[in-house]
Amino acid sequence: MAGVPCIRGTRIPVATLIGMVAEGMTTGEILVDFPQLTADDVREALQFAAAAVDQATFPLAASAALHNGWQPDPDELAEGRAAVLASAQPG
Repeated sequence: MAGVPCIRGTRIPVATLIGMVAEGMTTGEILVDFPQLTADDVREALQFAAAAVDQATFPLAASAALHNGWQPDPDELAEGRAAVLASAQPG
């Protein structure tokens, strides 16, 4: 499978195993569905996914929205600033 990380010696995508774990399947249940795998294969898939996420950069929602053309409403910004300033005033 071109460009898709797979379990060693198979065409089983790592994402398939990660999805199964996310759905609550145990290693034993996964091995019943994929008898060619070992418990170490499942563990290594989880380690691979953890390393991939650790190295990834995820944009903040606001920065992604701005990148996609979203523009803030000036009135909402002014109201937000006013609320922040009001809460900072000694009362």
